[in-house]
Amino acid sequence: MPLIETYNLSKRYGDILALNNLCFKLEEGESLALLGRNGAGKTTTMKLILELIRPTSGTIKVIGRDHRDHNLRREIGYLPEEPALPMYAKAKNALLYYGMLLGLDRKTRNRRVDELLHRMGLYEDRNRMLNEYSRGMQQRVAFAQAIIGEPKILILDEPTAGLDPIWRKEIRSIIKEMTNSGCAALISSHILAEIELECDRAIIIDKGNTIKEGKIDELISVGRQYSVVVSEFKRGLITGIEKIGKVIEIDGNKLRIELKPGYSPQDIIEIVNKKKVDIVSISIFKVALEDIFNELVKEKK
Repeated sequence: MPLIETYNLSKRYGDILALNNLCFKLEEGESLALLGRNGAGKTTTMKLILELIRPTSGTIKVIGRDHRDHNLRREIGYLPEEPALPMYAKAKNALLYYGMLLGLDRKTRNRRVDELLHRMGLYEDRNRMLNEYSRGMQQRVAFAQAIIGEPKILILDEPTAGLDPIWRKEIRSIIKEMTNSGCAALISSHILAEIELECDRAIIIDKGNTIKEGKIDELISVGRQYSVVVSEFKRGLITGIEKIGKVIEIDGNKLRIELKPGYSPQDIIEIVNKKKVDIVSISIFKVALEDIFNELVKEKK
């Protein structure tokens, strides 16, 4: 069963159409990225799902129910782009308070807070005031509050903001652990290299409109292009390959080849072998998600 479903979801602020007929489903165990420039409609989408704002039109279902059902709040962990932490509270007390708001009993609250303080590398600093924490430490507290209730759904707006590479990797690892256990994650981030690592699918929106969506692997693969590494480059390879496609790029012993319809990588192997050259590796050519994003957005200007 989808954990989040939106149908023709739209939001208008006066004459400004912030979101236009957004439709998507987020399944159990799936991580979905919302990508777009500032003002594209990403945060608006998250706030609509959380009922922090109301849609102009369209419907939203969360775990099969109307998203306005307040009992759903316990099933969602939310990390906003700019978390509003109680800066004059100790880290441990702040997390205990968040657990209480979720309705966790005292034993569960204490257990989860200790677990998360250890996992976030904050246990030794648990009795320090949050205003004494660095930006990265505060972000780890904010992420901990989002997962303290072991939610079925994560809604994360720039979850690794302010973190160093080690902690960005750790946060990705935690998200992966949770989705492997059936949790669903809706993530917005400007660090597109991380989206490639942590998300299954992506929706790219611009000025409120969906301009592209699909699985990450499908978005970054380039049609029938292949990256081929040979044991040695011989000029005669080009002549042979041009019978089945064309060589787009040559970089030493590495070739980028686009095949004509009807041909497969096996045809490349046969041609290369006829030239008495060995294939070291052959793989589908992929480009960075950031390049795909920039190209799509540029087309919409």
